[in-house]
Amino acid sequence: MIPPSYKPRKKFMELAISEAKRAGDRGDYPIGAVITRLVSGREVVIASAGNRVKTSGSSIKHVELETLKYVSSGYGRYLPDFVLYSTHEPCAMCAGACVWSRIGAVVYGVSQEDIAAYGRKHGI
Repeated sequence: MIPPSYKPRKKFMELAISEAKRAGDRGDYPIGAVITRLVSGREVVIASAGNRVKTSGSSIKHVELETLKYVSSGYGRYLPDFVLYSTHEPCAMCAGACVWSRIGAVVYGVSQEDIAAYGRKHGI
């Protein structure tokens, strides 16, 4: 379980941003995610990836969902000792996956509200 005193680490969000840049470079939406695990007081990276919605041709291949599935396949159904870092606030589908997987914490860079405002401003 993630302790109440937990403080997100900048380096893990920076890794998620790096994954987002790589996703954008290959033509996908620039969204990245990292899943870490707290082990004996240390936080270690378990998985990191960038979005593959466009290149996979699947509208549900969100990076948050894919990394949760990957980690669950190796660590089990519930992930209370894990943290999901995402460059974007998870959508309803991915937020639901976070709830069902009982992930210990979610850290995101930009809110859905800000994403929508940016899209309106830039005609996206």
